[in-house]
Amino acid sequence: MSVGWRWEYDPDHAHVAGGIPAHVVTEVERLAGQLVDLADMGVDVSD
Repeated sequence: MSVGWRWEYDPDHAHVAGGIPAHVVTEVERLAGQLVDLADMGVDVSD
């Protein structure tokens, strides 16, 4: 991502995940990481 570019609306962690139990946030982050790994390998997760 370009250094000069960013979302017009850039919420912080508290706004996005505030009130969600830490173990749920951890699991979502783990699953998102696995999706990124699959995409890096060229796997189409929509199949």
